[in-house]
Amino acid sequence: MKTRFRLNIGISEKLIFTVIFFMGLLIMISGYYSLRFQKETLLSEFDEKARIMVNSLAVSSEYAVLTGNNKALENIGILAISQKNVVFCEIKNNKGDILFRRGNKASREIRGYSSSIMTEKVSDVPDEMMFMESREKEYDKIGEVYLALSLADLSDRINKQTQAVITLVVLGIGVAFFLISLLIKFLLGKPIEELIQGTKKISSGELTFKVKVKSNDEIGLLASSFNKMTEDLQKITVSRDDLSKEIEERKRMSDALRRSEERFSQVAANSGDWIWEFDKHGRYTYSSPTVRDVLGYESTDILWKYYYDFFVPEDRGPLKEKYERIISSGDKLVNTISRRMRQDGKVIILEENAAPVFDTQKNLIGYRGVDRDITERVHRQEEEKKKIARSVEYQKTLLELARLEQSASLTMQAITEASSKALGVDRVSVWFLNDGDSKISCDDIYFLGQNIHDKGTEFDLKECPAYLKALEESRCIAANNALEDARTVEFKDSYLVPYGISSMLDASIRRGGKLVGVLCHEHCGNNREWVSEEQDFATSVADLISLQLETTERKRAEEELKGAYDQLKSAQAQLVQSAKMASVGLLAGGVAHEINNPLTGVLNNVQLIRMLAEQKSEFSIDEFKELLGIIEESALRCRKITQSLLDFSHASKGVFQPVSLNEVADKVATLIHHELKLQNIVIQKELEEGLPPILGDNQLVQQVVFDIISNAKWAIQKKSSKEGGTITLKTIFDKKENKACIHIFDTGVGIARENLEKIFEPFFTTKPVGEGTGLGLSIVYNIIKAHKATVNVESQIGEGTVFRVCFPLA
Repeated sequence: MKTRFRLNIGISEKLIFTVIFFMGLLIMISGYYSLRFQKETLLSEFDEKARIMVNSLAVSSEYAVLTGNNKALENIGILAISQKNVVFCEIKNNKGDILFRRGNKASREIRGYSSSIMTEKVSDVPDEMMFMESREKEYDKIGEVYLALSLADLSDRINKQTQAVITLVVLGIGVAFFLISLLIKFLLGKPIEELIQGTKKISSGELTFKVKVKSNDEIGLLASSFNKMTEDLQKITVSRDDLSKEIEERKRMSDALRRSEERFSQVAANSGDWIWEFDKHGRYTYSSPTVRDVLGYESTDILWKYYYDFFVPEDRGPLKEKYERIISSGDKLVNTISRRMRQDGKVIILEENAAPVFDTQKNLIGYRGVDRDITERVHRQEEEKKKIARSVEYQKTLLELARLEQSASLTMQAITEASSKALGVDRVSVWFLNDGDSKISCDDIYFLGQNIHDKGTEFDLKECPAYLKALEESRCIAANNALEDARTVEFKDSYLVPYGISSMLDASIRRGGKLVGVLCHEHCGNNREWVSEEQDFATSVADLISLQLETTERKRAEEELKGAYDQLKSAQAQLVQSAKMASVGLLAGGVAHEINNPLTGVLNNVQLIRMLAEQKSEFSIDEFKELLGIIEESALRCRKITQSLLDFSHASKGVFQPVSLNEVADKVATLIHHELKLQNIVIQKELEEGLPPILGDNQLVQQVVFDIISNAKWAIQKKSSKEGGTITLKTIFDKKENKACIHIFDTGVGIARENLEKIFEPFFTTKPVGEGTGLGLSIVYNIIKAHKATVNVESQIGEGTVFRVCFPLA
């Protein structure tokens, strides 16, 4: 059956089926790519429309989010949700708070789009740049908008186009089958074969193929026509594809532009900013209705006028030159500040942002932008700058006043004068209450116009109870209309009217929380409103006066304290000297016995010499020299003892200089040696050679050693007056502490443990009444501390005590 089927198919049928197959394949491929292109075009158009919509919504929401205008946000959101295909809208701030939400985004056939809501960072702008120059600004994200669009309509359109393409493909194949079948029926032989071969080549894409024309009959004409058709097909195929794409692109752009214009008009109508468009020549081609609120014109009045027609005349030239430079380069207008003239003549300040608009050939056709009225914001910034400048000036004045180091009267004059000039007040005065708080007197008043100071007048406080009560309850009285203010009206007839005072700014002066005076600022002329920084300045100046009063009082107290300290220091020195002289008295008897022995030797030898001289006895020079040597040695011994006693008895000069602890120990031992000997007490010295000197007062260091030895002598006597004992003086160099030390050991009765911490306290003593005052070791401790030295005491009952005193090196 298969063989018979092939035999029954002629060349015409084969040709028909072959051509139909390739033509159908070509049509299906073309339909597939056409369908794919249209689908991508529709989806791209859908995305572009959504992005334009969400970006427009973000721009529209900026001012409402920034100002917290929820009503405006709701209107903007409702307008957005009403757009075609929009099924969900959400607006939130940068904290994540939902400001508007409506619709349902649970459906699967949706696509979401979001855009950040940005706003300019507010910063100080120099005045000369504010109106003339475009400045780069930073932006902060203040929120985000989200739109969800349904894909249902897009899917329907794609399905419809798919059905249409399939229908066209089927119809094309059917038409081709019919035409080719009809053609083949009338064509025979080799020309048909050649035409069939040509058709195959052409269907395979060889549009340059030519059918050979061998006759002028219908077949020949058909061949010529076929060749001509292939030539035309080669040209038409390219131009038709380009034309189709161009038509489709323009249609898409036209639809997108129409929808965009509709959305743009709706957004512009609801925006608080002025939205506009002008062409490449600078003529307005569109203006939102908001221009009525911004410039006072109707939208139609703006059309076809130039952008520079509304600039302030003096700014028009430079700004026009700047705009032309930007337009010629096709750059954006970013945060451009300019002054504009309203229809009513009022000058306003606009902040302008705009982007260039290009046609399909990338040619500039104009600009689209938005203007925001920032007049109030600029004025607030200028006022804030002035406020800061005033505050800085006030702080500078306060700092200068705080540095004053003058007498109280000159300081008050400087304060009133500086305060008057800082605030520009006609009269500034300082008033103080008397001791009984019955009157208030003007200590100083400064007149700005005359640049003079005066003492002013006095008021009985009974005449101004309301004023006094107000000062007690508040730090400051700011009476803008002093003639009617309940707190100051009491002075109307007696003070305000006679001196032409209209406004008063009074700050209370306090000490320890108590009202002691008033700093008064008196303005003459029209009523004056005292702003907060002026009130703060006045209270700060009043605080400076309070501080000045406290400083004066403190200096007086310090002087009194210094006098008392000097008296105490003198009394302490006298006490030390008295203690020393008491010790000298105790030493006098022993020193007298100590001197008596060498003096006896001196007298005996002198009498011997005299006797030999009277008898005219002969004696040799050597014998005479020997007698003189004995006399000299005895005299020198007396002088050493006397000099040591004199040195010890002298008052301290309080001069710190290098002192040898070995010499101090030797001198004190020499002084007290004979007295200790009479008490059967032996004094021993263990002095380290090469001991470095200490930094101290020689007399005071001697007194420390002497008083400690005196206490050691009493301790030995209390233990056993007959057996006596030993006192050892030992000096050492403490390398670890880098100090020179003297250790004083005794074999006395010792000190009880509970008394060790009390021995240096004034008037503490364990001696019986009449034997001690308890001041000796107290004086010793103060001398040691004055030398930045340390003292350590160890004692065992019945065994003795050791005092270790270490002095810093010189």
